[in-house]
Amino acid sequence: MQYKSKACLAAEKIINEIMKREGKISFPIDPFKELKENHAIITFSNFDKLEGLLLFDKEKESVVSINLSRPVTRQRFTAAHELGHIILHAEVKEDGFLCPIYGAKSPIEKEADDFASNLLIPTNELNKIINKYQDTNGKVDFDQCLMIAEYFGVSFESCVKTIRFRLNRLSKNLDIKELNNE
Repeated sequence: MQYKSKACLAAEKIINEIMKREGKISFPIDPFKELKENHAIITFSNFDKLEGLLLFDKEKESVVSINLSRPVTRQRFTAAHELGHIILHAEVKEDGFLCPIYGAKSPIEKEADDFASNLLIPTNELNKIINKYQDTNGKVDFDQCLMIAEYFGVSFESCVKTIRFRLNRLSKNLDIKELNNE
């Protein structure tokens, strides 16, 4: 039996809610729609040093602001990340969350990233797509990663990292330093 993090289980719960509500799951998953389902107001801002901002209010609507100058795949990840804060961190006694572009991440930020990754790239669906493109060793290369990234609506880099480190199904055995330099 494989261990699943709290963030992964929460993402799976959202995916199950989408399935109940819509009768099927379509990819890419729309994190903006899920924010609205969770009573969030979405705005876009020209931040210099932030990916996004969440002003959390469990009594009313929360406000999520996303960096307008970032690529759409990054905006989608940020939206899913902020949704992760809303779902996972309702008991945190902070007025809001600021999600910086650079710097060390706190455990709460890492957990929101884990949620976003598992929501946008669910493991079961990822395995299904990899199975379509896999080589004789059950792995995919960078060309297939491009197609897979497009299918999930995520960046090439996040797709490669997910395939490599979550599933170990990347044909090139890269470590994290190599991925950051590619």
